[in-house]
Order: sequence, then structure tokens, then C-alpha cells
Amino acid sequence: MVVSCSFRDEFFDHLEGSQRKYECDEPAVKDGLCIFHHPEYWRNNPDEVREELQRKIEEAIEKGEYVICIGYNIPEINLTNKKIDVPFYFMSANIYGKAQLGRSIYYSFIDFSMAIFHGEIVFNSSKFHNNVYFSFANFKKNAYFRMAEFKGKVDFNNAKFERDAIFWACKFEKEADFSSVEFRGSADFRLTSFSREVDFSSSIFEIARFYETNFKGYANFGYAKFTSKANFKRATFKAGKNFSNISLPKNKSEIILP
Repeated sequence: MVVSCSFRDEFFDHLEGSQRKYECDEPAVKDGLCIFHHPEYWRNNPDEVREELQRKIEEAIEKGEYVICIGYNIPEINLTNKKIDVPFYFMSANIYGKAQLGRSIYYSFIDFSMAIFHGEIVFNSSKFHNNVYFSFANFKKNAYFRMAEFKGKVDFNNAKFERDAIFWACKFEKEADFSSVEFRGSADFRLTSFSREVDFSSSIFEIARFYETNFKGYANFGYAKFTSKANFKRATFKAGKNFSNISLPKNKSEIILP
């Protein structure tokens, strides 16, 4: 008799607009958990987990089904140069190796809320046609979103970037929420365009790079904390800005505010 994985959780279905229960139906392999939900299985069986994950994702895409990987423990993931038209749910997932997700087109929702990226994540030159969720995510290595295009709303609130966050030359066409984010490395938004409102309120910046950034919508930096360097040289603000109650370092020689 095959015993199913005991992992259970709930998630918000962005398509249906309601809360749903998630019950993993993968076969249990150890401690009542499957190869994805067991916290240690991937360490000794990385190839098996990687190949089964790839098969599972490709099968879901082919059938037009949700890709639900909530709470998964993943050695690495590679979805480069793909056209993906199904929702992606990776909430609370642990991705230990490199996450290669660049140069792909995502037509539906993607949700990596509360996920932990232990390795680099690469979304360079990807296009997101729907909403993107990374709230409370933890990026322990560099996160690359260079030249990505976000056509839906973007939510990074309370995320933590422990290394560099590279959003160089990105395009945000709708509202973007970066409130209460910790940027412990370089927050690189040079040459980036925000067409609608963007919220960086209460965020912490070690190195803030907004050189020639184009803010077409209202830009909120209220209560933000700049701890080392900030460069807003040649940044443009067309719909107003808020830099009230910001915190600056004692040495302001490398702080260039608008």
C-alpha cells in the first residue's frame, strides 16, 4: 500500500481569488514525507529530486495545470527559455542551488512568497505578464532580474536580499511594492522604469543605485534607511516623490538624493 506524503498547507489561489487547501499526493519515502517535502532527502538524492521536479513541472505545463511546489526542498531548478502559461506556486520553498529562470515568458501568476533562495536566482530578460509575488522571500545570494519586464503588479514587501539585488534596466508597468525590504548588498535599479506607483517605504538600503531611474508614477521612500551609499543622480520623478523621515549615515559624502 502506497502512503501519501503527510504535508498539508493552505494557499491563496490568485486565479480563483480564494483560499485553498493543499494536500501533497506524492508518495512518502521517509518520515511520512515525499522526496520534495522531506528536509534532508534532496541532499543524498539531488539528481532524483531534480529530474522528478523537472518532469513534474513540464507535465503540468503540458496539461495546463497549476504548478504547486509549496514547501518543497529543491537542489536547483532550470526553466530557462520557456513559455509558461500556468500559475506557479512555490511559497515557503527552499531552493538550495542555482535557480535559473531567465529569458522565459510567464503568462500567469508566480508566487514565491516566503521562499528561501540559498543559491543565486536568475530572472534576467524574463517577461511577466501577470502579477508576481515575492513577499517575505529571503535571497541569500545574488538575485538577478536584469532587463526583466513586469506587466502585472509586483510584490516584494518584507523580502530580504542578503547579497546584491540587480534590477538594472527593468520595466515595471504597474504598481510595485518594495516596502520594508532589506537590501544588504547593492540595490541596483539603474536605468529602470516605473510606470506606476512604487513603494520603497521603510526599506533598508546598504547601497542604493537609482542612477537615471525613471519614476513615472508616485515614488514613496518615506522612512527608508540609507546606511552607506545612495545615488539618485539624474533620476526623474514625474508624479511626485516622498523622502520624508528618511535615515542617513553620519558620513553623507556618498549620498546623492534627488
